[in-house]
Amino acid sequence: MVRSRHGDRCRHTCARTARRGSAPHQRARHCGTDRKGAGITHVVTIGLLANTCIESTSRFAMELGYHVTLVRDATAAVQPAMMHAAHELNGPAFAHAIVTTADVVTAFKAAARP
Repeated sequence: MVRSRHGDRCRHTCARTARRGSAPHQRARHCGTDRKGAGITHVVTIGLLANTCIESTSRFAMELGYHVTLVRDATAAVQPAMMHAAHELNGPAFAHAIVTTADVVTAFKAAARP
């Protein structure tokens, strides 16, 4: 999880907004704006479940204007067909790049070099 430059303020503001009854996309847009102000431009998605949680998080990030990277071998789904759908069919609609863990590690190491 990436913390905003304001610590947990974003999460608390989104929770307050949710209690007031605003739509989920409005809460997500607030949180995205806060992180962009901190200079965050890219989102790398990994985890469970590729065809639900990873897709929805990645789509929100893409809609907020982030560069989205989906890590193929660091996501999972209940069935192989769901993984295929997430990576081969749906992924190209929201991810700017679909890569392997080795690709991400190489990119992070290169970015960390002075």
